[in-house]
Amino acid sequence: MGEPTLENLLVGEVKLEKEFEKYLSKLTCRGCYNYCNLNSPNCGRSLVFIKDAKEKFKEGKRVESKKRE
Repeated sequence: MGEPTLENLLVGEVKLEKEFEKYLSKLTCRGCYNYCNLNSPNCGRSLVFIKDAKEKFKEGKRVESKKRE
C-alpha cells in the first residue's frame, strides 16, 4: 500500500468520530442527578466524563489495531 491520501485520512477521522458518538451514547454522565447520555449532556459537569470516555475509546482503538498487526 502507498502513502495515505488526505481524503482517506479525513474519511477515517469521520468514521472514528461517528464511532465515538455511538460509544458516548451508551455512556451516562454521573455529574449530577440527571444522568444524561454523554453524547447530549445538559451541563458542563459532563466534560470530565467525556474526556475520560475519549481516552478510554482511544486506548481501545490502540489495542484493537495492535491485535490486527
